[in-house]
Amino acid sequence: MRVPARAQRTRRDWLRTLGGCAAAAAGTGALSGCSHHSARTTSTGAKAVVVWSPIFQAWSGASQVSLKILMSLADRALAGFRSRHPSIEIRNWGPSRGASAVTTALLAGAGPDVFADNSIAPYLEQGLLIDLRPYLRRDNVSETLFATSQLHVFSQGAGLFALPAYVGTVVMLVNEGLLDRLGQRYPAAGWTAAQWATLARSTAGTAKGAGGGHRFGTTFFGAPASFYYHGFGAQVVGPKGTSSGLNSPAAYAAGRWLFDQLHTGVAANLGQQYQANFASGLATTGAFWIQTLPAWVQTLSSMHWNFYPMPNWPVRPATFANSDFWAISAEAKHPDACWELLREVCVGQTYQRTLMKAILFPPALKSLWPDWPRVVRSVAPPLAHKNLEAFAQYVLHDQAYPGGVFRYADPQAWGMYGAAAGQMAAGRVGVRQGLQTAAQQIDALEKQWAGTPSPNLKAEVAARRKAVQRLAGMFAEGG
Repeated sequence: MRVPARAQRTRRDWLRTLGGCAAAAAGTGALSGCSHHSARTTSTGAKAVVVWSPIFQAWSGASQVSLKILMSLADRALAGFRSRHPSIEIRNWGPSRGASAVTTALLAGAGPDVFADNSIAPYLEQGLLIDLRPYLRRDNVSETLFATSQLHVFSQGAGLFALPAYVGTVVMLVNEGLLDRLGQRYPAAGWTAAQWATLARSTAGTAKGAGGGHRFGTTFFGAPASFYYHGFGAQVVGPKGTSSGLNSPAAYAAGRWLFDQLHTGVAANLGQQYQANFASGLATTGAFWIQTLPAWVQTLSSMHWNFYPMPNWPVRPATFANSDFWAISAEAKHPDACWELLREVCVGQTYQRTLMKAILFPPALKSLWPDWPRVVRSVAPPLAHKNLEAFAQYVLHDQAYPGGVFRYADPQAWGMYGAAAGQMAAGRVGVRQGLQTAAQQIDALEKQWAGTPSPNLKAEVAARRKAVQRLAGMFAEGG
């Protein structure tokens, strides 16, 4: 079904409207101080000063709304919190720019107390976060409010060191208009991985018409991402994070399904040209990440398409989930006050509803997911009759899986999988050999790093502060 002409706005119009909604929701006031502050060590009267980073910068690029608007929007969403907690003073650290920037600031004693990020491994390795489980138990906050798969990534030992910022699921985008032209049936409601592969093979090849070009039958998400392995009963990261699960019959089955399609040109990994290829009929189906909705609205408004769930995998339903989180620095001077703020953002509904309505931001709380499709339809007319519930079903049934975290040298371990995936996709090595090699390399890396003390920034911060105090004392004595 085509969208009425009145809904076919330009991408610029759509983004202007989205930004206007966000700005209106945020109010007209200026930001409450985005300086990378030096006032953190002081307080106003008896107030507990909490320095927070309202937005992780990557959210701006995905939502197509400026950081300034997002910062103001997040700040204004806390108006009710401020009125209910007059003893807490919230100061704005500016947008979080990732683990490297935040850990460096924490080491310098100028980092945020409450912040968001999407890679928890560096913080866990170096002991930089507060365990939140005691607070959850004290306040009777059930962990079942969230996607359990995300909480698993944020856990280490008996501790839980972060709460989800949102659940960014991936579903299938299907060009139904192209299927009509090719005389192909739409995917059935309970389509299987085998049926998906058959549809992809039958629609891949040289596209007819002006320009021609190679048409991919489908696209995969990630390198491909680990959720595909989950669907086949395997996993990339082993149960304790100290080994790989790639060296198994289930992983080989997943690998053959994935990399045979990539090697033969039936499929491609999601890339920068995906949107243009889909619009021009050079991709029949493909993975679609929920965070990119605002950027796609104009493209999709002039096409005949719909969202579909992932196919039924051989072992279990599965799709992607992100690892974005909120956490509290172990160096925070007022951890109880920080928890109050974190609870407002992660457990309360106001903050999440504000972003959901303003920029289609997906929530973290399961209880808000039934409302998300309705909110999106009310804000974005081109999506009014689309299967937005496909995104929600995986959250509500705990079937969305983040990539997992290796206990040691997480980026290097994932890099080894990525390198092997590239070799297999190009056909330079067989699937079994590629997965076995990656597993052996990752296992050896984890074993090596397990016997090597990792740098502990928390201890280094304490040592530096002690040295500064010692020097200050020496000068005082000398004076």
